[in-house]
Amino acid sequence: MRVKRLLAVLGVLALAVSAWGCGSAGEGTKTQSATAQGERRVGVLASPVSPYDKSMVDAAKEWGRTHNARIEVYDSSVDPQKQYAQVQDIIAQGKLDGFAILPLNGATLVPLLKEAKAAGIDVVAVGLPFSNDYTGRAPVNPDTAGVVWTPPPEAGRSFGQQYVAACRGVEAPCKVAYLSVAPGIPFESLAIDAMKKVVAEHPNIEFLPVVDGGQNRDAGLSATQDLLQAHPDVDVIGAADPILFGSEVAIKNAGRTIGMGPGDIRIVGSGATKNGIERIREGLWVSSITSVPQDEMKIALGLLDKAMRGEETEPKQVFSVRESGYPPIMNRENIEKTHFAGEYTG
Repeated sequence: MRVKRLLAVLGVLALAVSAWGCGSAGEGTKTQSATAQGERRVGVLASPVSPYDKSMVDAAKEWGRTHNARIEVYDSSVDPQKQYAQVQDIIAQGKLDGFAILPLNGATLVPLLKEAKAAGIDVVAVGLPFSNDYTGRAPVNPDTAGVVWTPPPEAGRSFGQQYVAACRGVEAPCKVAYLSVAPGIPFESLAIDAMKKVVAEHPNIEFLPVVDGGQNRDAGLSATQDLLQAHPDVDVIGAADPILFGSEVAIKNAGRTIGMGPGDIRIVGSGATKNGIERIREGLWVSSITSVPQDEMKIALGLLDKAMRGEETEPKQVFSVRESGYPPIMNRENIEKTHFAGEYTG
């Protein structure tokens, strides 16, 4: 899970953005920035201060080098209003053939998508949709090439499966805890509900109350200390990979051990970060939910490329991990089979 950006995104989902004004709709023709055979100009709207987003931006630049496209990065500084203004400027200036955007408040961008389409600028969403519906069942915005992401219910089901695997061999009840990056926020709530449904099918597992795990190692350390005081007999702790590095410290400070042996606290993560993958290889963590920011961006740019060439007219929703071909959960067996090393550092 891309913790820093996710927290910023989740924090603005309920933000009502109004009276920002709209740019010119253009003439409904393709921009003049590139000929059909010449170099195209493609924008990437992201916040590369986040390791997850930086990985995406790096992937976009690599894609541009192999697809005759000049990649222009627009740093939104995790500010939805700044991102909105950037989209307005892109439409008004008419210098891009298309852009991929990691929407910070997708629903507010919908009017601009119509303007972009009228101006002949193609758009694709990465990571989140242009909507407040995060179930993965809503129609894809018709004014775009599509959206490439992993809906929270899908990630939540995979997380629940991790708990089931981690509880094998543990005497019932196997007590599992989840440290959430933002409990109560709709996006996160959907994932938690999905993981609880999976766990509920296994009467040997007890799902403890969700804990606010914060966004980083320090917050994870503090949250895990509180968790261990309230539930010293916890068997499995799950969270986004960056949070878990703080959990490790708290577990050791409490005199507990991490691993898969009797009495060990078992750890399951989310993000399959490079350093998380190393923990799994070492046998310290059980597994981590797969995230593929580089593949996600390249898949999105592939959709955008078809749209810019006029080869694809129907917008598509693509679930990034499925499309990447990697298994949704990275355990030691899957790491050995796929040689997956992680696509960003948590």
